[in-house]
Amino acid sequence: MRRRWIALSLPVLAAVTALGALPAGAQPRRSGGADAFLSLNGAAVRAHWRQSRLSGVLLLQGTDDERLALTLTLTRGSGRWSLPAVSAGPGDFEARVSPLPRTLVPGAYRLLVDATSSGAALPEQQLDVAIKAPREGVVDSAWISGADGRRLTVVSGSARRLYWHFHFATWPAGRLRLGVTLFGPHTKVSWIPTAHRPNVVAGLPARAHVRLRRGSWRLVLSAGGRKATGTPRPALVGGTPVATVHFTVV
Repeated sequence: MRRRWIALSLPVLAAVTALGALPAGAQPRRSGGADAFLSLNGAAVRAHWRQSRLSGVLLLQGTDDERLALTLTLTRGSGRWSLPAVSAGPGDFEARVSPLPRTLVPGAYRLLVDATSSGAALPEQQLDVAIKAPREGVVDSAWISGADGRRLTVVSGSARRLYWHFHFATWPAGRLRLGVTLFGPHTKVSWIPTAHRPNVVAGLPARAHVRLRRGSWRLVLSAGGRKATGTPRPALVGGTPVATVHFTVV
């Protein structure tokens, strides 16, 4: 999957994928031992998003002839994520697996299913699973920096220029507008970023817009909403938060 970047922050939304039925005439895959078998029919993720963090459940359907312990692993490229183990059967079953790793991003994954019966391992089975993206997109990394690009969590109040970086694992759908709101001591400033690169939205020249008072600050990137009127600078009203960057001014 091609990745993009943006300089901002916001919360996330919810997406759902349905369990797919087997194609007509297809037979469930079976793995058997001397005393047990397991047939998997399909798997799907019901995904809910909040500020680019995943929650939800993975549903696994199948049939077995006795109670089995299932060990589940998601893989994507070189990445591997262990999921909570579940028990299933005997008979037709739909296993619900949660919680899911919150840092998973939208895209295609391979689900590895390892079953054991009374301590004896059955052959591993694999299924393809997709995690659907929310409309506002998903940011998998966000930070602030100085002109040198170095990540900062503490900033001097005399800083002349700061940059906000938001790396999008999945870009917002369609032509959703992006907006930024900066919150700090006695400060709330909103604007619509105008400088875009393939994966970055422009950072904020701090002194040009706000006074950096000592204390805790946060920058929220949102997608959607409508363009505000009667404001000193272009700003977005509403929208869904995608990610937030926190920092401290000293």
